Amino acid sequence: MKKITVVQINTRDDKAANLAKLESLVRAAHEADHADYILTPEHSFCLTANKATMHAAAETLEDGEGLRRMASLARELGTTIHIGSILTTRNGRYYNTSVVIGPDGKQLATYDKIHRYDVDLPSGLSYRESDTNDAGNVAVTYDHNGTNVGLSVCYDVRFGSLYLELAARGAQVITIPAAFTFETGAAHWDTLVRARAIETQCYVAAAGQVGSFPAPGGDRASFGNSQIVDPWGKVLARCSDMEGWASATIDPSYQNRVRQNLPVARHRRAIA
Repeated sequence: MKKITVVQINTRDDKAANLAKLESLVRAAHEADHADYILTPEHSFCLTANKATMHAAAETLEDGEGLRRMASLARELGTTIHIGSILTTRNGRYYNTSVVIGPDGKQLATYDKIHRYDVDLPSGLSYRESDTNDAGNVAVTYDHNGTNVGLSVCYDVRFGSLYLELAARGAQVITIPAAFTFETGAAHWDTLVRARAIETQCYVAAAGQVGSFPAPGGDRASFGNSQIVDPWGKVLARCSDMEGWASATIDPSYQNRVRQNLPVARHRRAIA
């Protein structure tokens, strides 16, 4: 892996319109920056608080309409497209699944989001991801052209133990596609993303939803601020508060120096 692009999009409840816009943004990002790894946000194909609409937009990993379209695009562009997450269905159940598609159009890795967002915020808004999908239970890393990549999704970012596990499995880059609420994003997003990079000494690519999506009682807002952070915790690239993308180069030699100079992985000890 040499260069990562994070794509920031405002996904709503019209799947066809979302797919057309996503394809356009990915094309534009690739034409501009020629990254060999493009990450999109959580719920890239459909985002709404309406359970029936979300389930209707769900896809199978083997034959999903949107996944076929993104596979064709990956082949055309000759790059890896990591669909941050979509709702997938199998055996009568639904999962919030991250799907990595290689330049040949084949799936390189999948990950089912482990931590579901079931919260009651100070503003009075409530979210119940468990009403929409089941939880995964397997941490995932995979090799991307010699770079070990660890996968996570959105609310996972609050659980440092998952990221330490990904690092223990050799992760050099960790991805965090998200649809962070504006309320929690403004308070915590930057801190959490940088903390995950600092504690693991990994590059972290975090692609977020921006704008609003439909919900009972009125639209709800996502925070955006997609970014790429280096192993020292420095933000290398960031999206503005609108749809677009940001890109950064990965430097393994710099990562090695950080890990050699501050060998936290070697110093980490089990606590009784």
